[in-house]
Amino acid sequence: DHFGPCSLRAAITEAGYTHADTPEFVHIQVPPGVYKLTLTETPFDPPPSDGSDDKHYGDLDLPAVAPGKIPNEVLIEGTGGPDNPSVIDANFIDRVLELGQGRILTLRNLILKNGLINADNNNAASGGGILMKTGSMLRMNNVRLTNNTVRCADGTACNIARGGAIGSENANLSLFEVELDGNHA
Repeated sequence: DHFGPCSLRAAITEAGYTHADTPEFVHIQVPPGVYKLTLTETPFDPPPSDGSDDKHYGDLDLPAVAPGKIPNEVLIEGTGGPDNPSVIDANFIDRVLELGQGRILTLRNLILKNGLINADNNNAASGGGILMKTGSMLRMNNVRLTNNTVRCADGTACNIARGGAIGSENANLSLFEVELDGNHA
């Protein structure tokens, strides 16, 4: 709240990187409307060799927590109601959201839709809507995941797609009043 209005991507980036040494509770409020992800490639030329530009395009990322650090606890909350919801639309360019190792996130009053993973290997073929890495924790309350897909790209080493809505790599997941519909793997 004390950072003021900004884009959804900027708010999530701030939540994931700003207070890495001093954990805080970060409350991101998403007003009613549709928030489409549109950035499909790195804005850097040449791209950083460490992959650090990933937060600038594709899905929304909360990165892995460094060893020995305590993560911010993040709440992303839609402020719209049933007739005017807060919708995060991945626009079929990537999954909607990725939680790095050790992250803590709560999603409330949101619709997450149109995530798409075209995987080129079995390790990447998970979590069309949300991917949760080892030791992360996700709580969802009044959330709908719809029309998210994971599939193996033609001509690749991928042969197993899983978790159209949510993919979990040994993570903790709590669902309360959550609707999963039209998701595919």
